[in-house]
Amino acid sequence: MTILIALNLGELAIIAADKKEVLINNGIIYPLNEEANKVIDTGIGLITGSGYVSLVNRVKSTVLHETITNTDQILSIIFKERRAIQDNNSVSESDKCELLDKTGWLLSYRTTLDDQPKLRLALFHPSISEKSFILIEDNTSKIIFPSDMKEESISNYQKIISSGMKLLSEGGIQDIISHNVNLVLNIIHEISKESKMVSETCDIGLVFNSGEKYMARSVCKKIGQFSFVPIHP
Repeated sequence: MTILIALNLGELAIIAADKKEVLINNGIIYPLNEEANKVIDTGIGLITGSGYVSLVNRVKSTVLHETITNTDQILSIIFKERRAIQDNNSVSESDKCELLDKTGWLLSYRTTLDDQPKLRLALFHPSISEKSFILIEDNTSKIIFPSDMKEESISNYQKIISSGMKLLSEGGIQDIISHNVNLVLNIIHEISKESKMVSETCDIGLVFNSGEKYMARSVCKKIGQFSFVPIHP
């Protein structure tokens, strides 16, 4: 599991994922990796995943090695890798359900709406839909929490991000980015103290409606200054 955070500001999307990977065996959490690159470029946007590490990584690997032109391709890859888990006879049926039900993906892409380019954020998660991506609407946020978080904390952080995020209409673009990125870093920092599945270090991607993409890797609240590096096609 990991934590995924998405802010859809209409002309700009912010996507963040912490860098920790863990193994859960008989309810015990074993850290596997503290430096995983969970946010990757698909060519049409950014994608990240949360849940069963092997499944998430297989989807990412396939996406990286194919030329992606639309979200149907990504959905097809997700379905293919989910079927591979379902067909694996070495995994019990209860474990399969557990792994599949808690694994999801968050991605950005551009489409055309009224003959104008439109930035979209979408989520595939079995708890919402097993058939399609669900859109994250403009000027809204979404957090995918690790499974060891308490409901009270989940509700609290959802309120914090909803009330704390600043929209593009509320100031200059740099101030808005700075405010929202710091909001994300603060939330991940606090959750990392509550969840054994989350590190305070994360990767953060910025995606603009123009198609520009930027990434800041291995950042956290303690670091202070950091920069976003352009992702070139």
